[in-house]
Amino acid sequence: MSDSENKPSSDSETSQPERSTEWQRMRLWQIQPVRDVAFIAALVGLISLGSQLAVVTIPLLLGLGLAYLIEPLLNWLNKRWSWATRPRVLTAMVAVFLLSGALILLMTVPRLISQGNDLIKNRSVYADRIGTILERDWIPDGIRETLQPGLHWLSNSSDSDPGIIEKQANPVSNSLETDSTQVEQDSLTTDEDRIRAIVREEMKRLHLSAGSSELAQDGQANPPIGNRLQRVFIAVVSLFGGVVNGGMFLFLSLFFLFCFSLSYPKIIAGLWELVPDANKERFGYLVGRMDAAVSGFVRGRILICGTMALVYGVGWTIFGVPYALILALITGVLGLIPYAAVGTLPIACLLLVLDLQHGGESFWYHSSDGTIRYWAVIALPLIIFGIAQLLDDYVLTPIIQGKATNLDMVSVVVAVIAGGALAGLYGMLLAIPVAACLRILIVEVFVPYLRAWSKGERKDFLPLN
Repeated sequence: MSDSENKPSSDSETSQPERSTEWQRMRLWQIQPVRDVAFIAALVGLISLGSQLAVVTIPLLLGLGLAYLIEPLLNWLNKRWSWATRPRVLTAMVAVFLLSGALILLMTVPRLISQGNDLIKNRSVYADRIGTILERDWIPDGIRETLQPGLHWLSNSSDSDPGIIEKQANPVSNSLETDSTQVEQDSLTTDEDRIRAIVREEMKRLHLSAGSSELAQDGQANPPIGNRLQRVFIAVVSLFGGVVNGGMFLFLSLFFLFCFSLSYPKIIAGLWELVPDANKERFGYLVGRMDAAVSGFVRGRILICGTMALVYGVGWTIFGVPYALILALITGVLGLIPYAAVGTLPIACLLLVLDLQHGGESFWYHSSDGTIRYWAVIALPLIIFGIAQLLDDYVLTPIIQGKATNLDMVSVVVAVIAGGALAGLYGMLLAIPVAACLRILIVEVFVPYLRAWSKGERKDFLPLN
């Protein structure tokens, strides 16, 4: 073989373009760290803008979430009946939602408002009764010191005391009464003091007679007509504003739901096209598992919580628990968080005890001689709670929700506590779906990469390259 054949061609070397390594000529968006920082900054800015435009973004997200939740039902109806197109099904679902929602509101809202007003009026009474119980010797000092500030605030925040209202209604007569009392306490040694006392008593009578025309029949003072008209106007404007805001929120949520549901297949197809072809199979597998976990948990918990609230409301109303509908509604909402509904049981028992000790009548809890059956106070609400929990654990959850998240009890409790510590109530609501998705990512992605890295098959244990 000749030397010319062994020697590389100089023409071939010069024909290859030289790669430029001058970083000064690179654009900022060509630098990967800058891209990462810009992406994170854009994401934070988008979230901040969304919080500023909450009047639009909250209905938009709610509509998108509802469209995601009802998508399996739309697909099932469309495959079962050819005439069940998306516009028809969505129109029927919105109509049924509005009619059933209006019927439920008419049946429950007036009673809820009545119980809520009664609870607000009697908050100081209940606070004083609980304070009396806390004064007993068997109550630990730590519990007493923790609860007393809140009870003191509830007791002093009540404005339903007729004496306070009467004093606020007629401050002039109140000051005259104070002055006359002070005069009576002083020694009237001179005629001048006696004359002053007589004048004060006469002035007090004149003011009382003049103010009696402005007193209502129940002893409360009526404000001047101008102030009353102003208060009525403010109340009407506030009520109108609340109705408009609520109607706008409902309209936007249903509007976005309709739009997203109509275009849901196109949206998914558009997002799917953005996934690289080499990763589509793997990406589809992971997203499918996450979708099954999140949708199964959310859809299941909503149906379960509605059923649980109905059970609590009916059962506690039959057994005479005070404010049963309010407690049932709170229990149903707390049911979205696993094991959180147990917190309303002691509250129900405590309200029942306070009501029975101060004149409450119920044949469930009174014996023939008039004494209170305290075992029934605990047992009957506990029976309803046990029925609801058995229904949740052995009927509703296996049928509706199943093993959607594949999380054990310890993981669920830890996730709920961590979510509450990080983001409060919203963190507790989102903790289970987020934990389920993280579990899928760890088991399916990070653990295999970590094993390959530990065996020397990969240079990096992170699945980023």
